Amino acid sequence: MTFKAIGSPKNERKESLSNFSREHQSGGVVARDKYCQSSKTFRIQKYFHGLSKELSLHANTSSFCDLQVLRIEICCILFSLSHTQKNHTRLSQGNL
Repeated sequence: MTFKAIGSPKNERKESLSNFSREHQSGGVVARDKYCQSSKTFRIQKYFHGLSKELSLHANTSSFCDLQVLRIEICCILFSLSHTQKNHTRLSQGNL
């Protein structure tokens, strides 16, 4: 009775894979440009983390005299049925 020495399966796989060579990409394959990569990264970040500029985690300090309170008034002027409704918006400074 004779026994044949068999190499480990791991070594056989390495040897069989070493015979493969890297092929060139076909004509339809295009390398991604930086814009596509950054756009994809932005969409993924927006989906999982939301927009980065929605809220600020840092305190913003300003003086009280820099504060301005504005009120927006909307006046509707209606003419006769033959005319259309016109909205006039006026920005005024004063108390709310």
